[in-house]
Amino acid sequence: MRTGRVIGEVWATKRIPSTVGIKWLLVRADDGKGRERNELWVAADTVDAGLGDRVVVVFGRAARISIGRPLAAIECATIGVIDREELSQEELGRAKLPAD
Repeated sequence: MRTGRVIGEVWATKRIPSTVGIKWLLVRADDGKGRERNELWVAADTVDAGLGDRVVVVFGRAARISIGRPLAAIECATIGVIDREELSQEELGRAKLPAD
């Protein structure tokens, strides 16, 4: 799982049948602490996220299962909108984040 912020929506007039009816979002990755990274994802939206929302995203099989289409051509999906986070200063300083 990773986190990011919704920066837009993606529309496609032509698509394969397994992706019809899915809302697509453009998500900018963050470092887990809310700082933007130079990485963008196109994510199937399962939680009705909106512009500016901070979201939790999953990839691969987890994304396909979360959208309810385990055989669809989906690589990334939102599974939650982050309302708030709580982490002690000590833990924040020790948190190990994925490398760029």
